[in-house]
Amino acid sequence: MILDDVKTVVDNIEDFIELPDGIKQLRKMVLNLAFSGKLVPQDSIEGTADYLYKKIQNESVVKTKKSLQLSLVRDDESPFKLPDSWMWLRLGNIGKIVGGGTPSTSNKHFFTDPSDIDSVPWLAPADMRKQTSMYISHGKQNITQLGLNSSSATLMPEGSVIFSSRAPIGYVGIAVNKLTTNQGFKSIIPFDGIKPEYIYWYLKFRAPDINDRAPGTTFKEISGSAFSKEIISLPPTQEQVRIVEKISQVMEYLDKLERKKTEREKIRASLTHSAMHSLGVGDADIALQNLEDLVKTSSDLKELEKSVLTLAVSGKLVSHDSNEGDTNDFYFRIHRDNLGRKKKNEVIMPEDINKTPFNIPNTWKWVSLGDICGFEYGFTDSAKDEGDARFVRITDIGNDSRLISENHKFIELNDESKKSMLREGDALVARIGATFGRTILFKEKYPAVYASYLIRITFDKNFLLPDYYWIFAQSNAYWDQALSLVSGSAQPQFNANLIKKILLPVPPHAEQIRIVKKVEEMMELMRSLSSILSR
Repeated sequence: MILDDVKTVVDNIEDFIELPDGIKQLRKMVLNLAFSGKLVPQDSIEGTADYLYKKIQNESVVKTKKSLQLSLVRDDESPFKLPDSWMWLRLGNIGKIVGGGTPSTSNKHFFTDPSDIDSVPWLAPADMRKQTSMYISHGKQNITQLGLNSSSATLMPEGSVIFSSRAPIGYVGIAVNKLTTNQGFKSIIPFDGIKPEYIYWYLKFRAPDINDRAPGTTFKEISGSAFSKEIISLPPTQEQVRIVEKISQVMEYLDKLERKKTEREKIRASLTHSAMHSLGVGDADIALQNLEDLVKTSSDLKELEKSVLTLAVSGKLVSHDSNEGDTNDFYFRIHRDNLGRKKKNEVIMPEDINKTPFNIPNTWKWVSLGDICGFEYGFTDSAKDEGDARFVRITDIGNDSRLISENHKFIELNDESKKSMLREGDALVARIGATFGRTILFKEKYPAVYASYLIRITFDKNFLLPDYYWIFAQSNAYWDQALSLVSGSAQPQFNANLIKKILLPVPPHAEQIRIVKKVEEMMELMRSLSSILSR
């Protein structure tokens, strides 16, 4: 990243942090600048990394009678250009690489809890899953001296940098006391002049790339040899100190931003939830005019979709036109005709309804489904791979309450199965199991029969449009009633007698047409928002 990019981000920091990974990207940017020599200025008084490395080499010869064996980084291995005072080295050039180990036997007496002061902390990668500090002192277990003697683990001094090298790869910590680890780590005991905190932040920065390049199929793992050959950009010692100080300052600032953002997201999510659920009973204008602010996640989008549908069936999505008539006259006419065809009236009369879910426009009318609809159970048979007609089953209802278009099953047509032939515009509702209450419309041109776990709902389409009914069946107005009717049941059973009790707000026919059109427009907007959120 170049400095002009940084300036652009800083100038637009408020917008940048609101991106889904904005703060994460800022952290990565800071580390990118830090390890390319652009986070703090260089100072010639502090010397060079080349001088520091030669000093390390000389000390190695004095202590071990031999020089460091790892080759230096070639020019073609260098990912980018460094300041003149810096140097590309390998991790094995700047510290002693050590591995972890476990006693050769599983004798539990080799391990004890951390309260045993006569034993040594023994870390596993699982101990670092919730690690938030760069410093670490102990894990869930200590290892006894006998256990340490019988393992390949190295007792490491304070200031050692440990790195989880076996899936999950990338946990990093700095020891604040003597400790050891299991085989899930490769660790560095830094040479003089190499700051543990500098290695810590560098490994945090490089961990994703190290993980991507790690070999393994069942699980990934970095060997000690591969780990020691990993390259690191190294400045002089004092510049390491200044870089670490600057990283800490910026990261602390970003942590504060993240906490504030999290709190804002919680408040916004709560407000969004309340706003969406109030759409059917309150003023929708504010929510609809601020969609970009309200919809930030896929969960928000689902809330919005459900709320728009509730708006539609509560008379708040489109304007009303007195010229379109009144639902009452038409309702009483078809209701009178229905009574004339029945031997007795078993439906819930609107006059008997004491409480409706919410207020609706004066030209609308609350009716019970049992008052205006017919209900027919489907046909019982086994689905086949071939046949005369598609056999629509409860498993063919998609999560979006639409008919799944693939994996067709079929059925042979006969006198009995033909009684359950679907007609275009038929509404089908699932009556059992996890999908109970879910409603689809059959809009296909091919022959199809519906199965027995589905109920066909029929109605006078001059009074109630199938598409309007489908909108209602997706809304909170429908689901609040449906869930209440089957509450307390271990296996939800949504039979016709229960469905008849559901109350439906019906607008004039012409207004239904306009509502359906408006919902289609809104759903197109939802699809656009979904596409944006998925980027």
